[in-house]
Amino acid sequence: MKMKLYKIASTVLVIAMLFGNEVLAASRRDTFTVAHGQRWNYRPNLSRGGNYNNILARTYAVYPTGGGADNYKRVQVKGCMGTVGITDTYVLNEEDDNNKPMPIYNGYMNQSSICFAFRGNAYDHEARTDCYYDAR
Repeated sequence: MKMKLYKIASTVLVIAMLFGNEVLAASRRDTFTVAHGQRWNYRPNLSRGGNYNNILARTYAVYPTGGGADNYKRVQVKGCMGTVGITDTYVLNEEDDNNKPMPIYNGYMNQSSICFAFRGNAYDHEARTDCYYDAR
């Protein structure tokens, strides 16, 4: 009986860890493409604890999708609810060593999930970027 209870408890724990990870995630590091024309690339929603009045973002790398000289350094980011911006738009530079705090507009502090939207810093260029973002 005791062994059966341990098996059930461990199975429930494993299932909770597997399926609960995406839902409870407050931060993510991801590599993706930002299209030419500065079109926003909306990332999946992240859960938010609501203990902070800002969210965080950082880029580790920006590089051209087609190869060639890597003189790209910046991407733009904003926090959003659907397509509605809830922060200002900020420029992230791959040479910065710290996360960029982005204050959330009044009236949106209690949102339980937030998405991040990224776009290139130049209208005519497509790029790949490696970014970290945290809904806190």
